Amino acid sequence: MVWERRLRGVSWIFFWLMLASAFWYMAVSEDPESISDPKIIPFFVFLGLFCVLQVGAIYVDRYEKEIIRKKGIPATATVISYKSTGTLYFNKPALKIELEVHPPWGSVFVTTIEHVVAYHDLNRVKPGTRVRVHYMEGTGRVALADL
Repeated sequence: MVWERRLRGVSWIFFWLMLASAFWYMAVSEDPESISDPKIIPFFVFLGLFCVLQVGAIYVDRYEKEIIRKKGIPATATVISYKSTGTLYFNKPALKIELEVHPPWGSVFVTTIEHVVAYHDLNRVKPGTRVRVHYMEGTGRVALADL
């Protein structure tokens, strides 16, 4: 969702800063093999920030989806298509699922969500399948209800 993407974006900035600090350390250090040199501290700080933000993004995404499930409007949706993002979370593939959402009132809209689905649940997101969703009116944010 929104904050999850922002956290991931910031974490990748720290990743590139980590790489830059590693190259800087190798360039200015007399003994690049030594870890006790204080010039290596920025590398470990950026590494820690990258890891914390990557893991934090997973939990922020779960939190955002839970808020949509609790406060959102229940609806049904038809799966138009899905494709793998190439990312695995806890050995489960992350999928980009294109949905046609049918709200109880208002017009039908199409949205794409990213969702982690267990391998044994892949048949529940086949094109043409109807799924229950919750959505936030006016924002287009959607969360699957039971996957």
